[in-house]
This record gives sequence, C-alpha cells and structure tokens, in this order.
Amino acid sequence: MSFAQKTPTPAASTARPHHWLQVILAGGCFSLAFAPLNWRWAVVPALFLLLKALQGRSPKAAARLGFVFGMAAYGITLSWLWLVFGAFSLALFAILALFTATFGWLCAIVSAHTSHPRTKGWLIAASWLTCEYIRSEYFWLEFPWATPGLAIGPNPLTPWIGVYGVSFAVVVGAAFLMDKATRPSGVGLFVMLGLGAWNWHDQSPPEPKSPVKIMLVQDESSQFDRYLAASTQAEKGTQLIVWPELSSSIDLRQHPTAWDRLRKMAILKDSVFVLGMYAKTADGKGSHNTALAMDQNGTLGTHAKRHLVHFFNEGVPGTGSYPVETPLGRIGTSICFDNDFEDVPRHMTRSGAEFFAVPSMDPAGWGQTQHEQHSELVRMRAAENHRWFAVASSSGVTQIVSPKGKVTARLPTLTEGTLQGVVGREQQLTFYTRWGWMFPGVVITAAGIWMLWGCLSRPRS
Repeated sequence: MSFAQKTPTPAASTARPHHWLQVILAGGCFSLAFAPLNWRWAVVPALFLLLKALQGRSPKAAARLGFVFGMAAYGITLSWLWLVFGAFSLALFAILALFTATFGWLCAIVSAHTSHPRTKGWLIAASWLTCEYIRSEYFWLEFPWATPGLAIGPNPLTPWIGVYGVSFAVVVGAAFLMDKATRPSGVGLFVMLGLGAWNWHDQSPPEPKSPVKIMLVQDESSQFDRYLAASTQAEKGTQLIVWPELSSSIDLRQHPTAWDRLRKMAILKDSVFVLGMYAKTADGKGSHNTALAMDQNGTLGTHAKRHLVHFFNEGVPGTGSYPVETPLGRIGTSICFDNDFEDVPRHMTRSGAEFFAVPSMDPAGWGQTQHEQHSELVRMRAAENHRWFAVASSSGVTQIVSPKGKVTARLPTLTEGTLQGVVGREQQLTFYTRWGWMFPGVVITAAGIWMLWGCLSRPRS
C-alpha cells in the first residue's frame, strides 16, 4: 500500500480565481445531466472539471471549492425548490453543498497522502460515495436526488450494484482521467459504461410474464367521486386499478357509504384497487399515510408510508415493508417518497413482491421539472430489483416501468386522465436485491480502513 505524505506548498494549495470559475462551470455542467435537458453524460465533464479544480488544493481551499460547486450544481438542478419553499430553498442548497464541501476536503486529504494514481482514484470515488450515501440515506434531511448514478440512468450495472454503485463507477472513471497513467483505464471504463447503457436502453421491453392488465388514474383533486367516476373508464378485463396517493383524506373503511360504493365498483369491474388514504395508527392517536389494497371482498392489505416528505405533515411514519397478497399475486404498494430510497422496494421484493402498484403525489404547483426528475427514481428501483412498476401520480408522471427501468407507457404531466397498460409478475431476485445493496457500506468501510491504516503505518519524520 502506498500512502506517503505529499504536503503541497502553500502557493499550490491556494484557490485562484480560475478555480472558482471552474467549479461554477462544473456545477452548471452537472445540472445539464438532469431534467429538463437530460444530457446524461454531461455529468462526466462536470466531475472532471471539479476534480481538476480540486487538484493540489489544501483541504480548506478544496472544501470551499466543493461548497461553491454544490451551490451551483444543486441551485440550478433543483431550482424548482423555489416553487415549494421560496427563499428558504437557499438554505436547502447550502445544506446539500456541505456534502460536496466535505468531498472536496476528503479529496484533498487523499491527494496529499496517496502517491499511487490508481489507489488515489479509488479513494476519491470512495470519498464521493461516502458523502452521497450518507446524504441520501442516513442524514436527517434524506435527499437522494441529483447523483451521478441517477444521471446515467438504468444500465447493466444497476441490478448488480445499484444507483450508488453506478455513482462510484462514474467518479472512479473521472478520477482516472486525471492522471496519465490511469487515463486509458478511465476512458475504457466510460466506453464500456456508455455502450452498456446505450444497449440497455435500446433493447425492447420484455414481454410481461403472467400479465396483469391495469389502469392508472392521474387526477390531483383528491375527490373520491372523481376517482370513482374515472374508474368506470377501465377497459373490459382490467384486473387492477390504481389511484394516486391520498386519494382520500379519510379512512374509507370507516365510512360505510363510501366503502360500499367502492366495493360495488370493485364488483362491477371485477378488479383489485390500490389507493392512497389516511388511516388511524394502532393506538388511535395519529394517522398513517396509507396505501390500501382491496377487492370486492374487502381489505386485502395496507402499507403505511415509511419515508415522509420533509417539512410536510404526513402523519406518523410506518415501520413495515411487506407486499400485499392479492388474487393477482403479491403486490408491492410502496408510496411515492418511499421509492426515492432503496430500502422499501428492496425489502418488499425480498419479501415476495412480484410487481409494484405505487400511489404517488406530485403537486402541479411544483412544476414540470420536479415531476420529471422525481420520475427517474422509480425507474432505478425497477432496474435494481427487476420488477415492473405502475405509478399513479396526482399530476404526473403516471407511468409503467419495465424491470429494466424503461418506460413502456406514460401520461403527459400536469393533466388529468387514465392510463391503460400491462405489467408482469417477476419472482427472480437480482444480485443487488440479495447482496449488492451492501456495496456502499463495503466500499466506505474498506476505504476508511485503508486510509486509517495508511496514516498509522506512515513513518514519522
């Protein structure tokens, strides 16, 4: 292991004006990889420019540069947050930028203490993965949006190491491009990743196994009568009808008239319904944001939303992640924000979910860009777990996603309507669902041990 001290000179470690311009440019380039433009591979030059600006900087200077990069990258990519939080969104951008600042600081430490270019590239990527994974899954303000893995989209690596593993691979490639000795490896990695992603997207969606005919409702009204009326449009033979998240502000089961009307519709259409509503907690002191699965015989099962949207009152978070047993097979009913994170869909898949029916809500006032960016996350969950996903969103994106993360049907955003389609039942488990989800933890632990051992074993001057 090569972990030798390489202290930069003060002159070399100082951030100059062109470094500040470089990270701002890198942040702007990073934003091009996401909706509305979706120039996915712009994330590669963005990371290269960032790493180039950080090269030779002191930890403090690198942290400042990383912070400015984050403000530019997230401020542009997530500009729709202004529609939700107004000026408070600046504080949110700053919180997210603290993670890229931490990456800059770690990157400078790695560069100062690691002499081998290949080792340096792996440790830089591990530093990025550490910041991204903690920010996305463990920080109190969980936020898994706008990552390199999400920018690339579903690809052959996704069912093996997931979206975080793809982020790691992208940063490794960018870091390898920084050094002449590792540049061919970096180019080769991006060529393989690019060809794999292109081939993955170019393939036709698989024919659904044991097909289930579905109808999804897109309507933001949260009015029971309107959803019931929309359900009458279901084509003959429709087996599953999905309404958006919080289609009802009440527990329909506790209101006999509404519940009877819903059961009569289930009888009329001979369909299973999955819909969003509030339901009392077991102690009766609070409410869960709930996905209810039911048919003509009554309740089949429920799921209480585990990941609640920050700064919004959605009740009490749930604790379980289990599919619902139905006449159509085991259905995963993860709700909206649940699918932004890897744990709920993965747990449901491990517990036997054969496909997913997702009630979701994206208010129209949050804008087109927010809707498009949000819709990408469920596509990653589909590819990670090799499952069909049917998403009924209040104002979009209502979509059907294949097990490879490819959209097979969708409705235009910010409109009302219904979407007919077919999903399939899958039972095989991907490497990711079984073991690959542990990839970030393994990489972060290994890198931490490597760096700690290197510091302890370095001869004292």
